[in-house]
Amino acid sequence: MTRKECLDAAAGCVLKDRQNQYGGPENNFERIAQMWNGYLGTNSIKPWDVAAMMGMLKMARARFNPKYADNWVDLAGYAACGIECATAQEEFDKALDEAQKKSMEHMLKNAEGCEELVEKDAPQTKEELIERIKSASPAIYGAHLE
Repeated sequence: MTRKECLDAAAGCVLKDRQNQYGGPENNFERIAQMWNGYLGTNSIKPWDVAAMMGMLKMARARFNPKYADNWVDLAGYAACGIECATAQEEFDKALDEAQKKSMEHMLKNAEGCEELVEKDAPQTKEELIERIKSASPAIYGAHLE
């Protein structure tokens, strides 16, 4: 089997076969991570860890039988799914940060009595900013920032 044949076979698996059977890798690997975390009593396994550990399983199998192409094809597929899961999380985190920033800007623009928030010694942390907003307009923002 050539490199191209291996990668083409992996693409067929992760883009068609497995996608149709189990859904996208982000959701499927997230479910697996949750199950492994529950079993191990931790919360540290992420979807990209699932891809890496499944890749290690395939490497262990390839060590036993290096000529069995399925192990190499699946290893390539897990690598592709791993990077997709990792970058999807990064994109989600960026979107969440942006939404929080816009929400904070909206609250600052609309808060009554928050003039002291725009002074020279502006808050340095998100927590400090939240505390200042709460103290400036507790009736408006206090319950929403708990």
